[in-house]
Amino acid sequence: MAGVTTAVLDMPFDMLSFQPAAYIGDDRRWGKGFTDVTIDAGWDRIEEGAGQRIPWQGTQFGDVRCNRTAVVLRAGQSRAALLDPADQKDLDARDRLLAHFGGMYFGGTPHWIVAVRVIRALLAHPGDVPVILGFGLRLSRRAGGLFGIISSSRPPRLSRAMRCCPGTRTRSLPPGGHRPG
Repeated sequence: MAGVTTAVLDMPFDMLSFQPAAYIGDDRRWGKGFTDVTIDAGWDRIEEGAGQRIPWQGTQFGDVRCNRTAVVLRAGQSRAALLDPADQKDLDARDRLLAHFGGMYFGGTPHWIVAVRVIRALLAHPGDVPVILGFGLRLSRRAGGLFGIISSSRPPRLSRAMRCCPGTRTRSLPPGGHRPG
């Protein structure tokens, strides 16, 4: 997992997802020599491949035993977590903005429609403007400053996710880390 993470960081993907195999199901599909991989160990391998810590707690949804997600801002070679789970201001901004913008769909929508939706939401919640500005300032500092973000030639986001099968059992991978065909 660490090697794959390192190899794909400079590729133009917006998401990196791992799904370690669970040693469950039809016993005929599985051989011997598996090693246990917990979700914590898997996330450690992703961080090892990225060469830095990637806090997932600020953007976590679902069951932490089987799903972890982190959104990372990329500015050139610099990477910064979208939300710092240790910063209460980030968590408060997340909660407030999700309450006001959470139902909006931005993907595949013409820019002018997104702009109208955002302006309408800000007119309904003008107190969000300083929250957004403060959040943007904190994020730009984590990413190495506003100049580094603006001058970056890369798209500004990479999402990393690790999904495991649900349940409390330890996940297992065969030698080499790949699930058998």
